Amino acid sequence: GNGLNVLYMNARSTRNKVDELETQLEIGKYDVVGITETWLHEGQGWERNIQGYTYRKDNQVGRGGGVAQLVRNEIQSLARGNIETGDVESVWIELRNCKD
Repeated sequence: GNGLNVLYMNARSTRNKVDELETQLEIGKYDVVGITETWLHEGQGWERNIQGYTYRKDNQVGRGGGVAQLVRNEIQSLARGNIETGDVESVWIELRNCKD
């Protein structure tokens, strides 16, 4: 189909859900994935490479929280840290060569 295929996921910890996410990506052919509640702290990266995707994340500060985005490698994405504030957990990106 036309347009972007987007998935939103409230993970409640990504550490034990990598296989589930990879299956969802394979089935759904998603272009962009937004993930909340990653529960990852600085240095606790979810660094397993999700093949075919660029991974961006914001580390959580307290208990719970954390957000991340996956963008299909064929789509040019630019991190927009200039939009992010310390007030809320967020990952902002600009998509450059999206589908029509």
